Amino acid sequence: MKKKTENPRVICEFEGGPVALFWENPALFGPDYKSDEMKELVFNLCKDHQVFSDHKITPTLDAVVWQEMGLVSLCEECDECSTETCPKSVKEVGEKGSGLQLDETLIGWFMDLGKCTRENIKVIDLAKEGILLPCAPDVCQECATKHEPEMPHNQQSLYYQYKFYQQNGRWPTWEDSMAHCSPQMQDMWRHSLKKAGVML
Repeated sequence: MKKKTENPRVICEFEGGPVALFWENPALFGPDYKSDEMKELVFNLCKDHQVFSDHKITPTLDAVVWQEMGLVSLCEECDECSTETCPKSVKEVGEKGSGLQLDETLIGWFMDLGKCTRENIKVIDLAKEGILLPCAPDVCQECATKHEPEMPHNQQSLYYQYKFYQQNGRWPTWEDSMAHCSPQMQDMWRHSLKKAGVML
């Protein structure tokens, strides 16, 4: 008689930690157990599993998938085997390559933990939403570089680039960095930049 398996079952890949939750018995979901409509049911049954709090991840509906997963273990009978030289059969070695034995293949509903959301992480567009820390008081407050007021801002300063982007919605050019300068200063800088191979 087949032993009863926990539902859901935590699937681990060697020592790398859990990679998925698997429902052992598709009969739990009725005759339409492969249907996409079952995803929400699987999600609701799985979402309170302790594995999520243990690994500080939040389950998502997109993480629920119907798939086939071959579970393998390291081959104990030889160190460098292949399907040609391993004493095991091709089926036992499996598709993952030399040194691995296929223990079992699971087909059914999985919740892929890699597709779950990490908690307390907000994804932002750094250029638009990032917060710039104040620069030192003894440097230019526009580009965080020490220079005389009549000189151009440091166009290659990350502080200047991100501050400019947040204010203008685009990255600054050298022309932007010297827009506050006198015409004579601008001409001198354009000449020097072109001589250095900078395209303006």
